[in-house]
Amino acid sequence: MLILQAYTKALSLKKTDNFDIYLNRAITYAMMNQFNNAILDFDTASAMKSDDEKLLQNRSFVYLQSKNYEKSIADYDILLAKYAYDKTSQTTNYFNRGLAKFNSGKFEDAITDFNESIKLKPDYKEAYFNISVAYNQLKRYKEALDWAQKAKAI
Repeated sequence: MLILQAYTKALSLKKTDNFDIYLNRAITYAMMNQFNNAILDFDTASAMKSDDEKLLQNRSFVYLQSKNYEKSIADYDILLAKYAYDKTSQTTNYFNRGLAKFNSGKFEDAITDFNESIKLKPDYKEAYFNISVAYNQLKRYKEALDWAQKAKAI
């Protein structure tokens, strides 16, 4: 709680270039599961630097956690298009976008994203498992079983 007060005080003292303060306060709110406050600060920071990688990664995950799947997917789309140089981030971004698509009922699209994360990290057990669950949701039980067995083998 003191950290939030410190960020708020810093905002009252500093009149320009408050991007980092808003971003860090948003991340703090997110860690406290105060997603609405986090999103407000992420959006304020985004008005200053809309394509900042750290902002987009954190905001997209908060959107995912708060079940705002379409906005999560939109941020992951930007991350995947703009920051393709980092294999580790790409793996996580594909996986998390897959989760957002899965949770919004877009099971085929989720499978595509989970497969992309596996291409980047072939031993990504959670991605194999999530493909199995997505196929199960699509009532494609043979494929679901095949992917579950692949996950188990890792």
